Amino acid sequence: MIAIFASLAPRFAQVEAVMTRSLASDEPRIQQLIEQLGSFHGKMLRPALVLLVAEAVGTVTADHVRLGAALELIHTATLIHDDMIDEASRKMALVISAKGASSCGGRNCPPYAPKNPVSSGTT
Repeated sequence: MIAIFASLAPRFAQVEAVMTRSLASDEPRIQQLIEQLGSFHGKMLRPALVLLVAEAVGTVTADHVRLGAALELIHTATLIHDDMIDEASRKMALVISAKGASSCGGRNCPPYAPKNPVSSGTT
């Protein structure tokens, strides 16, 4: 974690809890995919900026936490989408298909790539 953000650790936990609740699904296949993704967020820069600005001008509220979570989810979704469009062949990043998720195979893994390999049923 970036040193300046260390004081935000409790708030990051709140942001992650909002993200987890937001992604929960009653559809077993979707829930399984979300669980396979594991820790899917990046460096949390967007939530950090929201929280730091909120602290600078007043008080951090639940609305700020939700906004930070929404920004991080949108950012992560765009990264995953870009990898799908690129077929992840150049980035060696997370591949999501109808059969599941597989982890990053290269050195330059994006921050949302799962740490543990997950079989996608494909080679």
